[in-house]
Amino acid sequence: GKAGFVHRTPDPPMGISRRDDLHLAARRLTGQLKALVEAERADLIVGPHPRDGHHGHVAVARAIRETVWSATRPPVWWMWSIWQELPRPTLIVDCDPGDLDISRIMLKEYEGENRRSDYLAGIENVRKANAVFGIEKTLGWGSAPSDRLAGIMQAEILTEVSVRRKLSHGLTKRTWVASRPRV
Repeated sequence: GKAGFVHRTPDPPMGISRRDDLHLAARRLTGQLKALVEAERADLIVGPHPRDGHHGHVAVARAIRETVWSATRPPVWWMWSIWQELPRPTLIVDCDPGDLDISRIMLKEYEGENRRSDYLAGIENVRKANAVFGIEKTLGWGSAPSDRLAGIMQAEILTEVSVRRKLSHGLTKRTWVASRPRV
C-alpha cells in the first residue's frame, strides 16, 4: 500500500449484509475505528457517504461519522459514493492507473460480489468518467479552465468534511464543515 495509509480487515469480518444486524455492526465498527484513530493519530478517514444507498455502506458511514465527531483530534473525512451521486462533491482526485492495484487488494474482500460482477472494471470505468465529468461536478459547470484536467485520465470524486470546534458562551461547540471545492 501507499505510505501513511492503513488498510485493515476486521477479524471477524463485519456483518453488513441485508440479513445482518446493521446497528450492531455500526457500534462494533465505531469502537474499532475510535481506537484506531486515537492510536494512529489519524488525520484522514476515507469511507462511504451516509447517503450512498447501500445498507452496508450506510452502516459503515454511521460508524465513521460517530468516530470523526467524537475524536479528540477529529480527522478529515473523505466520503465516496458508489450507488448514489454525491450530493455535494468537493474534491476531484487524480488517480494513477496503477492505483487500481490497491483497489484490487480491497476488492478481494468481496467474494460474493466479485462472482456476480466485475467490480474492478466498474471502478476503472467510473474513474475514467470522473476524469471527464468530475471537474464540473466538483467546481461547477464551466468554471474550470480547459487545461485543468490535462493529464488526468482517471479520477475519484469525493466530499471532504471536517469537524470544527469553536468556543461559544464558555462551551465548545462542534459543527460539520465541508471543504472548498478543489482538484
